[in-house]
Amino acid sequence: MESWKTFKKKIEKSQVGHKADLYARLIIWKISAPITYLLVRTPITPNQITVFQEIIGAIGAFCLAFKDIKYSLLGVILLQIGYIFDCVDGEVARYKGLSSVRGVYLDLIGHQFVIPMYLFFVGVGVYLRTGHLEAIILSFLSAIFVLRTDLFAMLSVVNTMLGKSENANYNYKVLLKQFPDFRKVSDTVFKPRKGWKWVIRKKFSYPDSMNILSIAVIAECIFPCFSIFGYEIVPTYVFVLIFGTVIPLGRILSYIKNFKNYNTEKLFLKIVESAKKVEIKSQDE
Repeated sequence: MESWKTFKKKIEKSQVGHKADLYARLIIWKISAPITYLLVRTPITPNQITVFQEIIGAIGAFCLAFKDIKYSLLGVILLQIGYIFDCVDGEVARYKGLSSVRGVYLDLIGHQFVIPMYLFFVGVGVYLRTGHLEAIILSFLSAIFVLRTDLFAMLSVVNTMLGKSENANYNYKVLLKQFPDFRKVSDTVFKPRKGWKWVIRKKFSYPDSMNILSIAVIAECIFPCFSIFGYEIVPTYVFVLIFGTVIPLGRILSYIKNFKNYNTEKLFLKIVESAKKVEIKSQDE
């Protein structure tokens, strides 16, 4: 049996290149590694771990909908446990050489359920505790607009224009003539993940949004209610107010920008070109 010290070095090496904040590196990975050390000795597969963490996450999200803040505390604890196993499934997959596109697909499906769930149910809990109806409206908007509908739509475009070969008069060659400078799309759409703008945007995505929610719930357990200009609010309401405003506005502005700059057409061309490069490379190998 491989020693813990040797195993730990392999896990740390496999984590190189994975973008994560200090919280994940200093805390979550320190917890996930020992769990991975135990699971790699079992027949449990990475995909089974993925399904498990998605179920835990969904249950945790649902706990946020109760009136008693103690259930919300349980909910964020379960969400954090789900986050730990979200790291474990990848570690097990890399260690056993079982990394796959299907595994990533399954993982992302879970994110599309769990993230909107905790964004919405926290608003339900806030409404039950405070009576602020706008909390449900804002949480619903954040849950809807957090979904990457722009990318889903683009994949549907690729499927329609390439997979089904529909609309022959509006295909890759036609677009290439209309947008010969489409390669510049990498400067506008595929922006490098760095800089203060990326830091701010990251706070509204998983797992940062979940961590901020956890802080809000813990704060509410300590400071149940406070007043601003005579308006009684709770910490989780502040979370709902910020996320329920910023996420929808950010997504709508993104839609407008893509249409205004023809980024949808350029992105389609970029996807096709990237696919061709991969095909040529695979043929050469």
